Amino acid sequence: VTHLPETTGFCQGSGHFNLRALLDCPDVDFLMAPLAYCWREPGHGGASMTATASHALNGKLWWHQEDLRTHWVRPPRHGASGTIRETVDVFRRELARNLAQGTAIQWYDFSSGWIFGDDRVAAETGRLRELDARRNDGREWPLSTYLAVIVDEEQMGTFDPFRPPYGLNLVYRQRDYLNRAGVPWKCYLLSDLRKHPELLAHRAFLFLNLFRLDQEQVRFLRETVMADGR
Repeated sequence: VTHLPETTGFCQGSGHFNLRALLDCPDVDFLMAPLAYCWREPGHGGASMTATASHALNGKLWWHQEDLRTHWVRPPRHGASGTIRETVDVFRRELARNLAQGTAIQWYDFSSGWIFGDDRVAAETGRLRELDARRNDGREWPLSTYLAVIVDEEQMGTFDPFRPPYGLNLVYRQRDYLNRAGVPWKCYLLSDLRKHPELLAHRAFLFLNLFRLDQEQVRFLRETVMADGR
């Protein structure tokens, strides 16, 4: 819901927009997908393909398949790094990003251009695994310290999938802008605002794609969300 809609043609052929049904299903424990294929390079912030905060909120685990290309992949593609130092830096960034988001990692290997083609990279993932095992020792910040970023999956089909409005700047690129802004943020589905009133503990909201709302939705936003100083 944060990656496919504005990727030309993908929302019709590669995705679905009924995440709400999966989050509400008691038979589903976790969902997974690769980390976004944009901004994987050294010096960038990485990104998720979904509204990650909605998963934990609804008792699900989001699992990132970290299929990171290393310095052994030539020619470089899909964010491959240039040196062993850059490879290690990218791996550490991804652990930090997952710890901050409360999401999980599957270190994903295909061949010698990924993890196990270099003993140094394999050793580093071992160290990162030891750090990851201590994630529950940390303490979560209160919701009031986070910007709540809201995306509505029900509006994904309201525009031309081959000519998305505003290019990639409506939803897709917001992930990079937000990461670079240095603002702590959590991304939720709009439907979670009605389902989980505890989200009103956030003090600021950013709505990415609310173009078509009925009168009840407008009333809810004005009277319940945009109230009490939010």
